[in-house]
Amino acid sequence: MLLPVLAASAAPEKGQKTTPAHPQETQTPALVDAAKLRDLLPEPPAGWKAERAETQSSSGDDEIHIRTARRSYYTGPGEKDPTAAVTIIDSTNNADYFDADEEGGWEQESKTEDGYDKRLVLDGMKVIEHYSKEAATGSLSVFVGNRYFVQIELTNDDPAKLYDWLKRIDLAKLAALK
Repeated sequence: MLLPVLAASAAPEKGQKTTPAHPQETQTPALVDAAKLRDLLPEPPAGWKAERAETQSSSGDDEIHIRTARRSYYTGPGEKDPTAAVTIIDSTNNADYFDADEEGGWEQESKTEDGYDKRLVLDGMKVIEHYSKEAATGSLSVFVGNRYFVQIELTNDDPAKLYDWLKRIDLAKLAALK
């Protein structure tokens, strides 16, 4: 499951608000250039190969504006060989997704026989971690710089390696992108 994000601006893109309808509203910032996001996708680790990075934009008359950069990684051609995907998402108006302050605070964990779901704070960033034994999949969604989402998905690999993939991304550089 991919998640959305928030931004800070230059010139507005087509369909984005340029003046607030109400004095309390703020402008919807422009999305970051796709090449800047693509450049932050990691190179494959030793023993892995990578597909060509892809970018995609979605904006228009609706209220959702998203730009993504995604790259898939694999270790072999077999169905049981480990695979990974890293997606970086810039969305100009969805920062409140991680603002939900539920009873008991952000950090929560639930476990079942099939896996777990965790919400935690890592170096000041809100994180959602999920693992399913049955599907042999794990995912990590990290909210970076109050604007970006980094989504890491692993299949047929140890879920602890999600954090190894996260370390391969320059999160400080991502947070500073405008």
